[in-house]
Amino acid sequence: MHRRTPRFKPGWVPVLGALLLSWLSLGSQDARAQAEIKVHFRNGTIMDAMLSGISDQAISVRTTGATSSIDIAYGQIDYVQWPESELWMQATRFYEQEQYEEAIPLFKRLADQNNRTTYYPAPGNYATLGHRRMIDCYRKLGNGTEVARLLKTLETDKLPAGERELPPVLSAWAEAGAENWPKVLEICESATEVSPASGQGIELAYLKGMALKHSGEPGRAAIAFASAYTLNAGTDSLVSRRALAEASAILEQNEDRYPELKAQVHLYATLFGEGSLWEGSSPLAQTALAEPLEVGEAALGQAGRTATPGEMGEETSGLNAVKQVTADHMKEVKPETADPEAGEKIENP
Repeated sequence: MHRRTPRFKPGWVPVLGALLLSWLSLGSQDARAQAEIKVHFRNGTIMDAMLSGISDQAISVRTTGATSSIDIAYGQIDYVQWPESELWMQATRFYEQEQYEEAIPLFKRLADQNNRTTYYPAPGNYATLGHRRMIDCYRKLGNGTEVARLLKTLETDKLPAGERELPPVLSAWAEAGAENWPKVLEICESATEVSPASGQGIELAYLKGMALKHSGEPGRAAIAFASAYTLNAGTDSLVSRRALAEASAILEQNEDRYPELKAQVHLYATLFGEGSLWEGSSPLAQTALAEPLEVGEAALGQAGRTATPGEMGEETSGLNAVKQVTADHMKEVKPETADPEAGEKIENP
């Protein structure tokens, strides 16, 4: 006897599709609920466990060999190592490659999923981390307005314990977004615990330069900008680009410092512009770039750090490094010279 193959009417297709999606969603949630995690406690101990559930106050876990689950209150947890989703890993890759514009929408997708799919509201959940990383993206892009907006809704209590105390550079960026330059200057100058050579210290130097520039102190602003790009050593090209451009704009206002301007624009074009300057650079800066550097002028690219012309005009032939400055008031570091006979670097006595 021939068995008829059942046929579904067209009207059933949407219903079946919805049922299938619902089943897949339940399967995904079930897999997530059974995830292997590593719980880091505030007392320093670590527990490997299987996640059983997440509530508003605790996570439920089951250790190897256990027949029942136990609840761990969030107050006991430093952070939890959750399984990484593809979305989180892709957003992180963009961030590490300084592709912040590409990273932002991915982190936002995570931030918008403040539910169990991102392990919310447990410490270190991906929704809160996505929100926090979005702030860092806008900070790196120099968008203080967005930093200020996102800081208002950041749930710091749901970050890993080690990230709950926010660095002062975030407050500085937020105040810069509001153009509250006296407050920016106050934050930058009071952050004495921050190493000037650290990434945060370099950003604070740049923001201090912006605050001084808008406060009518171009000489001090040039010093702060120079601290940002000379100490950077290429760790954050965006800060260096902005600092060099701002320092060059200040030098343009003084015709006696044209040789220094010429050296700085050549430095920018070599390091960051592939032979070109930043978008919107002035005709004077373009003219300076078109002129070849004279002997000894390259070192003047560091001269933006001085408040008066001529202080960096000494002959620098034979030096492997010009005097470096730090953001803590121009502290000198001895340069190296080359031994002309041995051909080796020796440190100045």
